[in-house]
Formats: sequence, C-alpha cells, structure tokens
Amino acid sequence: MHARALERDVPRLGRARLLNDFEAVALGLGVLGDDQLAVLQDRPARADQPAAVLGAGTGLGEAILLPGDGAMPRVFPTEGGHTDFPPRDEWEIDLLRFLQARHGRVSVERVVSGPGLAAIYDFLVETGRGARVPEVDDAPDRSAAIGLRGAEGADETCAIAVRRFLGLYGAEAGNLALKCLPFGGLYVAGGIAPKLLGAIREGDFMKSFLNKGRMEKVLDQLRVMVVTEPRVGLLGSRRAASALL
Repeated sequence: MHARALERDVPRLGRARLLNDFEAVALGLGVLGDDQLAVLQDRPARADQPAAVLGAGTGLGEAILLPGDGAMPRVFPTEGGHTDFPPRDEWEIDLLRFLQARHGRVSVERVVSGPGLAAIYDFLVETGRGARVPEVDDAPDRSAAIGLRGAEGADETCAIAVRRFLGLYGAEAGNLALKCLPFGGLYVAGGIAPKLLGAIREGDFMKSFLNKGRMEKVLDQLRVMVVTEPRVGLLGSRRAASALL
C-alpha cells in the first residue's frame, strides 16, 4: 500500500502519509512532557545528536531519530527486532536451542516481546528449571499474567522469567545504543515497560544495558527513559498529519 495510491483511490482523503508503527512512536516522543517519561539513567540529552527508541509489545520495534531542519526530526524506522538473538551465557544458549527447536531461526523479537516472555516461561517449565503455574497456564493472556506475577514475586518461575526477560531487553537496548550512539536520548516504549517499571528500576535492565565491556563508559553517558504515555504512537501520527496541512 502506498500513500499516493490512497490519495488517488480515496480523493476526499486529501494528502496521505503511511507510517511504520515505530515511526509514529518516534514522532510522538517530541511532544511528551516529563510526566509522561520515567528516567532510568539521568544524563543530559543533546538536541543536536541522534536519539533512538525501542519497545517490546506484541513484537519488538526499533527506530532511530536524527535532528531535522525544523521542529520535526528525521525518523528512520528499522526492522531491528528481526536481527539474530545473541545469547550471552550458557543459560541463554540453552534458551536459544529450545527456541530453535520451535522456530528454526531465532530473532531477538522471539525473546524480547510479550510472546517472548511467555516463551521464556515455557523454557523454564519444559526444561525443569521452574514449576508450572496454573494461574499462568489458564490465563487468557499468559504474557500479562507472567509479568504481573513476576513483578509481584508471586512465584519463583514467573520472577525468574521476568528477571531474565528484562536482562535480555536491556542487552538489546544496549546493542541498539552502540549502533547509533543516541546522545539525544534512548527511549524505551511499548506496552510492557510501563507495566514492569518497578522491576526495571531494580537493576537487571540497566545492568545488562551497561554490560558492554570497555563501551560501558560510553553507554553510561546516555539519558535513558521509559515512555509511560500509552498514546505516544497516536500523538506521533497526529504530529505527522499536522505537518501535511
């Protein structure tokens, strides 16, 4: 589907622009207030430098922002969630093998997403590393149940799943940051992060984010924030639409 085709086929539409979902999220960042962000690493953000956003939900979205000529940034949506999943230790190597048996190729989105959190739970249970939790197995949304129970410490299996998930999430955030050096800020969006904000603040996310060897000193200079505004994509879409007028 192309915007020009929409304009031709639906004349009353006027001008049209199609946005990647994380392009819309990225555009929405510029209109957020301090009360719509939760700071994880409080460093100065430079307006003349790149910024980046990633977010886990039903999948894993990522985008890079560069300063524009005017108020609007230049946004480059990516398919970074479909890059290969890079295990960092023996536990994650075993997780990779478990997921390879299910899917063949394993992308980072297979673990850093809502379905990924459920997959980590399955890995724990099916390899004898955790006990099955009926409240999870019977839930209409297993990922949400695992996240809630894990954040509350209601049972060990979900707590381990959430801790490991957030470690993987933070590691991917660090990977994205190393590729574009977002001294304009790194934003964590998506539906999962606000719900697990307390667990994110406890340390596994940022510990993995910074765990990049000699590059830790570079990542320690970045401002890192969680987007708590659920409508950020709609705000970005409105911003893009306003620019067409």
